[in-house]
Amino acid sequence: MTENKFMIKSEILIKLQPRINKIVSLIKEAIEAKRPIWIRHHNDVDGYCAAIALERAILPLIHKRHTKERDTFYNYTRLPCKAPYYDYVDALKDTTNFMNRVSKFEAKEPVIIVCDNGSSEQDIMAIKKVKMYGAKVIVIDHHPLSKEIDKITDAHVNPHQVGSTYDISAGMLCAEIGKQINDKIKEMEFIAALAGIADKVESKELD
Repeated sequence: MTENKFMIKSEILIKLQPRINKIVSLIKEAIEAKRPIWIRHHNDVDGYCAAIALERAILPLIHKRHTKERDTFYNYTRLPCKAPYYDYVDALKDTTNFMNRVSKFEAKEPVIIVCDNGSSEQDIMAIKKVKMYGAKVIVIDHHPLSKEIDKITDAHVNPHQVGSTYDISAGMLCAEIGKQINDKIKEMEFIAALAGIADKVESKELD
């Protein structure tokens, strides 16, 4: 994936493309391997837009990979976070839930995608907890970041990594990633615009 496949023109997104490529690959690999995908997102408009953008892209591919309708939702979960970070309490709940499935049904440990959270020092303990029990972790965020997050996650994308600040919100970023996961999904631009407006983004990307 070397060509520009973004919905908008943005130097920030072009600089982030290698990191986005890795996320797209990990998600597609998880779907192909029938590995559960869990999305953890901030409980605000930007967080919901981020999660729903990914959900719209991922669910049809999971459905296509499985033979039964129920398997789609058995292999997909979306959970909001009340705190503006991936809380350790949420990580304990996630670990308990997926380990129960692993032990009872021989399920695979999930890929946990943390949206609009995940980049700060407050997220580190929670990420380390789920990683300890075999989960893979992807972080898609736009808040100020800790350099430690790159070291403990399987993939991490954040505009701050390329010198940006709040030019692109998490929902805008996930709309672009979702479009690259599944280019058949329409009206991702609307989700991106809603996310940016709700998060009070002021940039040429939002315009």
